[in-house]
Amino acid sequence: MTIRTFPVYPDACGWNAMLPARAPRPPATGTMSVKYAIVGAGFTGLAAARRLHEIDPDAEIAILEATTVGEGSSARNSGFLTRAVIAGSADAGAVKQNVLRNRYVTEGFDGLLALISQYGIECDLHQAGRIKAAATPRGEAAVHALRKIVEALDIPHVLLDGGELQS
Repeated sequence: MTIRTFPVYPDACGWNAMLPARAPRPPATGTMSVKYAIVGAGFTGLAAARRLHEIDPDAEIAILEATTVGEGSSARNSGFLTRAVIAGSADAGAVKQNVLRNRYVTEGFDGLLALISQYGIECDLHQAGRIKAAATPRGEAAVHALRKIVEALDIPHVLLDGGELQS
């Protein structure tokens, strides 16, 4: 039987490329009995395992990863995290979903800040916004749709024209 994992990345994640080579753990074999099984060792899987350990410190937790820890999508986002998720549209239902989702995301982000402080982690964390730019009419329409969403969510923002963005 051939097991294939997706996506397939041709190069190592930049963060992992800077680390010394790691020896892979042996694959799990046979029967395993644990209270919690986490599938995926990305940011979310590792955070879930950490939180489960806080809640239930005596429980056995297995973290299963099909590839290399830190090689997936969450490691490839250049280390950027955000306090706000902006998705959907500016209609009332989507705004309500964003508000609920952002309460959850903010709690996680604040928890991360607390861990950084608690353990004295020097990680060069900068809390800043983001830039969404457009080079085509389609892209410009997407920027204006995003602006409607951030206005509906009451998120501070600045709209720059091409000259202002360039300078």
